[in-house]
Amino acid sequence: MAIVLLCSCVTGFAAEKVPVMNVAGKVVGMSDGLLIIERSVKGKTEVMEFVLEKPVPDIVIGEQLKVSYRQKETKNILLRAQKAKKAAIRQPAQKGFKKFFDTAAPLAPPPGT
Repeated sequence: MAIVLLCSCVTGFAAEKVPVMNVAGKVVGMSDGLLIIERSVKGKTEVMEFVLEKPVPDIVIGEQLKVSYRQKETKNILLRAQKAKKAAIRQPAQKGFKKFFDTAAPLAPPPGT
């Protein structure tokens, strides 16, 4: 009986897990203890502020970032910030006969000639 009571008390005092959230956006402001980014959500622009626990090097205003953070009370605490990779530009696929035949190749003479 005492063991069950002890176990229930220990689990009752366990700290809540705060989820880590991610967001991407453009840096619009930065100071010693604050990072401000702007992001677009469903066509609307939103500005988010993050509290810095340590300085973030090599980040300039106008740069695209991916940010991981946790909410603590009413503040967003920055955990990690990394530069967003630029997406590769895809070449459109060629369609039709150009895909299979080389138009610069000479035509073969008709059979029997």
